[in-house]
Amino acid sequence: MADVHVAVVQVSPEQIGCAVEVDVRDGDDFPGGKGLPATATRYTDGLAYAQAIGGYTDDYQPTSTTLTLPESIADTWGLETSYRYDYTYTDTGLPESTTLPAVGSLPAEKLLTRYTRDGLPLSVSGKDWYGAETVYSPYGQVLRSTLGAQPYRVWTTASYDNASGALTDQQVHREQTDDQSIVAANLVSHRSYGYDDAGNVTSIRERSLGLEERQCFTYDPIGQLNTAWTATDQESCAASPAGDTVTAGTDGTGYWQEYEYDLLGNRTKLVEKDLTGDTDKDATTSYDYGKADGTQPRTLTKVTKDYVTPDGAEITAVAERLYEMTGETKVVTSVENGDQQVLSWTYDGKVDRITGAGSRGKTAYVGLADKCIDLGEAVPGNSLQLFSCNGTIAQKWTFAPVPGQADANLGTLSVYDDWCVQPDGNTAGSAIATQECSGSTEQHLERLSTGQLKHPASGLCLAVEDEATDDLTPLVLVACDADSAAQQWEAQNETRHLYGPDGSRLLTFQDQQATLHLGESVLTVQRGGTLVNTQRSYPTPGGVVMRYLHLATSSTGLVALAGDHQGSPYAEVGLQGEMPVRVRKQDPFGNQRGAVPLGVNMQTHTGFLGAQRDDASGFIPLGARLYDPVVGRFLSADPVLDIADPMQSNGYAYAHNNPVTHSDPTGLSVSLTPSERAAALEGAGLSAAQVAQAQATMGRSLMSVILDSAWYMLKEFIGINDAMNCFGGDMWACGSLIVGAIPWTKVAKIPGVLKAVNRTISAIQAWRTAKRVAEGVLRAAKAAETAALNAKKLAIEKAKKAAQAAKKKAAQKAQTTSNKAVNATKKTGNSAQKNAQAKSNPKGSSAASSGAGKSGKSGGGSGKSGGGSGKSGGGSGKGDSKGGGDSGATARGNGGSSGGSCPDPGNSFVPGTRVLMADGSTKPVEDVQPGDEVLVTDPETGETVTETVTAAIKGDGVKKLVKVTIDTDGDRGTETAEITATDGHPFWVPELGEWIDATDLRSGQWLRTSSGTYVQITAIDRWDVLQATVHNLTVANIHTYYVVAGNTPVLVHNCGGNWQPTEIDGQRVYQRDDLVDPKFTSPADRYGRTNLKRMQQGLAPMGPDGKPMVLHHMLQTQDGPLAELTQSMHQGWFRELHINVGTNIPSGIDRKAFAVWKTAYWKGRAAGFQ
Repeated sequence: MADVHVAVVQVSPEQIGCAVEVDVRDGDDFPGGKGLPATATRYTDGLAYAQAIGGYTDDYQPTSTTLTLPESIADTWGLETSYRYDYTYTDTGLPESTTLPAVGSLPAEKLLTRYTRDGLPLSVSGKDWYGAETVYSPYGQVLRSTLGAQPYRVWTTASYDNASGALTDQQVHREQTDDQSIVAANLVSHRSYGYDDAGNVTSIRERSLGLEERQCFTYDPIGQLNTAWTATDQESCAASPAGDTVTAGTDGTGYWQEYEYDLLGNRTKLVEKDLTGDTDKDATTSYDYGKADGTQPRTLTKVTKDYVTPDGAEITAVAERLYEMTGETKVVTSVENGDQQVLSWTYDGKVDRITGAGSRGKTAYVGLADKCIDLGEAVPGNSLQLFSCNGTIAQKWTFAPVPGQADANLGTLSVYDDWCVQPDGNTAGSAIATQECSGSTEQHLERLSTGQLKHPASGLCLAVEDEATDDLTPLVLVACDADSAAQQWEAQNETRHLYGPDGSRLLTFQDQQATLHLGESVLTVQRGGTLVNTQRSYPTPGGVVMRYLHLATSSTGLVALAGDHQGSPYAEVGLQGEMPVRVRKQDPFGNQRGAVPLGVNMQTHTGFLGAQRDDASGFIPLGARLYDPVVGRFLSADPVLDIADPMQSNGYAYAHNNPVTHSDPTGLSVSLTPSERAAALEGAGLSAAQVAQAQATMGRSLMSVILDSAWYMLKEFIGINDAMNCFGGDMWACGSLIVGAIPWTKVAKIPGVLKAVNRTISAIQAWRTAKRVAEGVLRAAKAAETAALNAKKLAIEKAKKAAQAAKKKAAQKAQTTSNKAVNATKKTGNSAQKNAQAKSNPKGSSAASSGAGKSGKSGGGSGKSGGGSGKSGGGSGKGDSKGGGDSGATARGNGGSSGGSCPDPGNSFVPGTRVLMADGSTKPVEDVQPGDEVLVTDPETGETVTETVTAAIKGDGVKKLVKVTIDTDGDRGTETAEITATDGHPFWVPELGEWIDATDLRSGQWLRTSSGTYVQITAIDRWDVLQATVHNLTVANIHTYYVVAGNTPVLVHNCGGNWQPTEIDGQRVYQRDDLVDPKFTSPADRYGRTNLKRMQQGLAPMGPDGKPMVLHHMLQTQDGPLAELTQSMHQGWFRELHINVGTNIPSGIDRKAFAVWKTAYWKGRAAGFQ
């Protein structure tokens, strides 16, 4: 395999050790994969985690993939160094087989998928039958399916609303009923869903005997969940809940919750109502947002919970949260138990480490021989024991401090949510057992700093009997001894996550345990390779079948999982033995309802939305982000934030605060939700039914048409292959051939054959017509869905830019503070210091030392903004110099290459970079002189004209360079060319509609050419040089020009404008005095209005390019000149850039009010000039 190039597509700002590399095939070994990815490698801690594609079919589908782990990781944890998957496909391109690698004690397995005539999955099998007998509606909805094999089958059936396609009814049946611990009949679950006119779920009714309940939901006017409760009336929901209309249910899992939100979508209050209606027993949680200085207004900073304990004590618990500068949560204090969790994050916004268990965290306690505290048999009063760690719920413990006291290390240790550790006695040798949690002091334990668990009521400590290390060794009370290894218990509450090349979670480490996530398989091992738990899931059309085993055994179990309308598994049925049933109930935001019945737990490690549970932390990994169900928020900002949608203005809220109707299983939502897809299709004049019918038509073959029309009559005289060849050409001639093939002995059948031929011809003609129509429908549908998806991706890119800008701002803050201190010293230094400065720089400091000077050739000290700007250089004055040296950082020079300079002279090109001139010729950038004419384009209007170069800029010193490699001949060949620029030079990226700095460009993005076409970036390379000379230009009016890669000009930004830089915490903001100064002769618009006239009419002023300024990208104050700034900076400094006492500037979310304010703003500015 030969590689064309290696493109670094993600790079850590801190170190190259956190990069992701992708190399591309040249096609010599794999003709079907030319130009497609070959390997992707992510580096973490200097170790490489690689995903390789072994080849491609002629239809560009991968034939195999291999995940490779670093040898050191594989050796430490007893894992394989590589895991390979093999794939085959049907003739129509559908996945036919997948060969899964051996994982843990599970052997390699080949899965086969069979399809209906319409190309929909019919059955899935491997070592066992997993799914079969799938029946679909005309719209492709699963109506019925079978999971498992006889005599242990599970059947699922579903019904849908004819108009909306929403799920209305869902049933699950099992074949055997021997296990009746939870449900007593074949019917495992029967759920019905109710909706309002807006599509919000208003009720979920469960009819299965033993699980009966009706959940009810109401919403506020913008669709946020307002109230949720379990109703007494199983037939309907009351308009609002009350004490006599709410029930705890037969299993005690009922609930009654009320939610409130502010205008930003932040949850402000949660009231967990007493089910009898006694308001004195309500638990009220309030939420505070933003820092004390007003920054980060959407971050949850404090949670306060007021509640009453079962013994009547009134408790107020307060917990705080802290955040990184870039918005990720870094400290979470639990309002329920006071535990503090500390989170750290990777360079690309993924959680790296979590320390602490938090509110709902369940963790193993490891002792002698790296074995765990285990409940053993799950019955009340059963003794605890030492047992090999296996990851089961019987080894997952929660420590909860005693309410109302300050010692966070005094509390209870519980398992199965509601069963607490309680010794059988208070004397040495007493067995350690469990009883239902009661709050009794006999259940109190103290976590000592030495790692011991002390029982205060007896003064003794928990220990392994006789310091034995065998499985099943009981735990007993003994005299406390800090040096005894038998009394040392380490909570596995520090978790680290590592990610694979695709960005998904690959490895999870918890001290002595590691978990490997392979998509369909999850393997947990102890250090050294001892197997703890293995699970493999088999998705089928009607649900999921999961195979599991504990420890290093060969005996596996199979269970069928039934998911709700959002994919959360709520029922699990064993596919062997007595077919036991296990259920899980959750509240709307994903918190478990009620305690897990003792010994009755689901085997699957998946939970809310089908995501892997993160038991140790209590958080839920939803794709790219962590979700905290306790507060109903993500722990980092949403990268898919759409600032034009008020419902998406809050980057932390989950699913628009409507978790029953909506979901966000990826944390990104880069795929279209059903409602988004429906809206996209509706905009194209299509419906889901039309698309489904078109897909069915396209999935129908010529063979199926012939077979369905009259094959019963023709098969006697012609084979199916001959018939397809025959009817595929001249159909009427085909009919003649068939008639001619009839022997004289069967001549009586000629009339019937002719009719069969006619029917077949008519059917084929109708099919071809329908196929043409279907092709048009699918093209339109694809275009509509692609446009909608691109809009989402655009939002992602913009959000990433905002996050990158925020990180850059944080990194520069320390340097800015230092610079300010240095500048202050320069301004206030003593006479000796001033004399020293004058000697070291006599020209640049002469005017400053005299304290005189105006804007002019002497480079004076005052000017409009102070500082010099004359021929001799100077600092930052607003002079009108015509020359200026390299030190004149803001001179407006019109001189030669050593004249004017850029607001950021570092944004330039290396010598030899060619510039497209007005006459079509090219010239090296270092040879372009003021007065030369170049070709320019306004990227927003598409206007291409010639403009004059007003200044040439030259910069020297340390430079961060970026080489942009461009595909110059597209599909015609393999030619590429390069442009080398400094990291901050902006290129126009049409798909984003933004100027993107060179360092932020990505492989696969497109750039604009001078002919209005586009060329694609194939690679980005970055490096630093200690000494380099670079060049840039200032162009009049439209501040762009073209640099040439090979023979292809691409659009870049220039220096441009009468700009004067100031700094906001290290980032430059460019003030535009010329836009509002009445003395400035602004260009008149087509109605003859100057800027002053436009502003008097409430209209925005125009820039020198004749375009109105957009207020959203300007510093919005009334006491200084307007300023242009980036959108990301504007959003990142929302408060700082909007505060202005007396102006009452509204929030940027209220666009109508904001537009009204802008009109008054311009008029007020104009009035101030008169």
